[in-house]
Amino acid sequence: MITQLRRMWKLRVRTRVRRLAIGVAVLLGLIGYALLLWKGPWWLDGSHIRERDLQPADGVVITGLRTMLVALGAALVAGLGLMYTHLNLQHTRDKDREQAELTREGQVTERYVEAIKLLGSDNETERLGGIYALERIMKDSEKDHWTVVEVLASFVRNHCERQDDTHIVEVDGEHGTLTVSNPPTRDGVAAFEVLCRRPDRPEAHRVDLRNVTLHEVHIEGGRLQGFDLSEADLRKATFVDCNLKSARLNGAVLEEATLATCNLSRVTFDGASLAGARFHNLSLEKTSLRSTQMDETRIDEASMKQADLSGASIVDVLFSDVSMHEARFEDATILGTTVFRNAAGLTPEQFAPAAVAPGTELPAAILQVLNLRSEIESIPRRTLGHEDH
Repeated sequence: MITQLRRMWKLRVRTRVRRLAIGVAVLLGLIGYALLLWKGPWWLDGSHIRERDLQPADGVVITGLRTMLVALGAALVAGLGLMYTHLNLQHTRDKDREQAELTREGQVTERYVEAIKLLGSDNETERLGGIYALERIMKDSEKDHWTVVEVLASFVRNHCERQDDTHIVEVDGEHGTLTVSNPPTRDGVAAFEVLCRRPDRPEAHRVDLRNVTLHEVHIEGGRLQGFDLSEADLRKATFVDCNLKSARLNGAVLEEATLATCNLSRVTFDGASLAGARFHNLSLEKTSLRSTQMDETRIDEASMKQADLSGASIVDVLFSDVSMHEARFEDATILGTTVFRNAAGLTPEQFAPAAVAPGTELPAAILQVLNLRSEIESIPRRTLGHEDH
C-alpha cells in the first residue's frame, strides 16, 4: 500500500513538473515572438532601415517583414494545432483499442468459464460443446493458448486413463493371460483431436498425455510435436501426415498401428510394443527404438539414419527400401524371417554386436562377411573339442 502511494505521488509530481515546464516554454515563446515582431525588422534587415526619422520606404520594409513574421507565426500555430489534433486522435484510438481489448478479454473470460462448466457436465453432448468452445478460444486468444492446452490434456488424462485388466484364458488346453485395456471415451478422443489440430505456436512444456488409452484413434495432419504419450495404449491407431517430432512414446503400445507420411525424427519409442505396426513413407532419423518389441512389424520407404535399435527384439520384421546409415543394433536380437530388402547404408559392423538368426535375409555382401566371421570364430572351438576327444 505504501509503495503504491509513493508511486502515485511521484506520478503526480512528474505531471505537475511537466505542465509547469510546458507553461514556461509557451510563455517564453510568446515573449520571444512579441519581441521578434517589435524588433525583428531591425534584427533581420537593420542595414536598410533607419533607427529614427523613418521614411515611407522604411515603413514598406518593416511592414513586409512583420507580415512575413505574422504569417510564419500563423503557420506555426496551425502546425501545432494539427499536431495536437493528431496526438489527441491517436490517444483516443489507443484508449478505444485498450477498451476494446479489455472488452474482448472479458468476453473470452466469460466464454472460458462457460466452457469449463460444460466440461464438468454429466451430459456427453454438453462436454463436447465445452471442448469445441475451448478450441475456439485457443484459436482466437494467443494468451490463453497454453491454458486451454493444459485443460484439454487434463480432460484427456481423466477421461481416457489407461486401465489394464488381466484375464486368464485357455487356448488349446493351455492356460495363459490376456491383458485388455479399457476403451477410450468419445469426448476424450474429441479433446485429443482438438489438441492435435491446435495452432502452431511456441510451447514451453510438453503436452502431458502419459498413460492414456486412445486405441483405434484416427488422426490426419495432426500436430503431435512434443507430446508425451509414454505408456499410452495406441493399438490400431492411425496417424497420417502427422508431425510427431521429438514426441515421447516410451513403453507405449502401438500394436497393429499405422503411421504413414509422418515425421518421427528424434521420437523415443524405448520399451514400446510395435507388434504388427506399419510404418510407411516417413522419417525415423535419430529415433530411439531401444528395447522395443518388434514382431511382424513392417517398415518401408523410410529413413532410419542414426536410429538406435539397441536391445530391440526384432522378429519377422520387414525393412523395405529403408535408409539405415549409422543405425545401431547393439545387443539387438534379430529372429525369424526378418528381411532387410533394399536397405541402404547397412554395414557388417552394424550387425556385429547383434544376435542375428540364420533365417534373417541380409544383403549378400553383409551376409558373406558375417558367415565368414562365424566360421573363423568357430575354428578354435572345433580344434579344442577335437583335442579333448
